Amino acid sequence: MKIRNGFVSNSSSSSFMIIGTSNSVIIDNIIKSKKMTREEIIGDINFGQFDSGDLLFIGDGYDLYHVGMELSETEMDKMPLLIHKQRLSKMLKEKYNVDISIDHIGLFYGESSSG
Repeated sequence: MKIRNGFVSNSSSSSFMIIGTSNSVIIDNIIKSKKMTREEIIGDINFGQFDSGDLLFIGDGYDLYHVGMELSETEMDKMPLLIHKQRLSKMLKEKYNVDISIDHIGLFYGESSSG
């Protein structure tokens, strides 16, 4: 899989913008709390993404790189980045009992593809 910064898109790619983490220990804790395995998620990745409903996993057929909440440009314009980080941290704590500092949360964006 290829991951590319920016939003150039074609039929074999998908753009993403998430507020999330790339910390593999935190990603594994989230996966465990969702009662899934890393292999299940990697196996279900389509065009570099797996949408679990409330969280978007970014990866390829071999590994996961990011997990977080998908954001639109409109949502980014409505609130400062810090507020989005706090929202994700609160949601992960309340829903999955995963405690994550906002220092481990960032904005990730780009394009993922299957080729």
